[in-house]
Amino acid sequence: MDGPEAGETRPKEEPRQHRATLPRPVPSTMTSPKDNETMILTCTPILVDAKGAAAILGLGRTLLYQLHASGRLGPRPVKLGKRSLWVRAELEDWAAAGCPTREEWLRRKPSP
Repeated sequence: MDGPEAGETRPKEEPRQHRATLPRPVPSTMTSPKDNETMILTCTPILVDAKGAAAILGLGRTLLYQLHASGRLGPRPVKLGKRSLWVRAELEDWAAAGCPTREEWLRRKPSP
């Protein structure tokens, strides 16, 4: 019998921890024109979805959407079709600026 004997208890399992994952860099190959050696480059996405944006900021996806809906998340997403994507650099700049409200963020941000 594989289970615990009478009177014995099984050790408690530790709760699983959830980790947010950032989008992985996409490897691409390129040939060098000088010596025809193949170089492997990695590309970090410029736009990230809600899961990636939340991971960059160290938040959960639900909290990201709550902050966005309430106007406390400064950067607005870019709409591509039905998808909402955030500009990675803008999220990083917003966090470095102290996470101001959207109103304050748009006032500070230079217009295009």
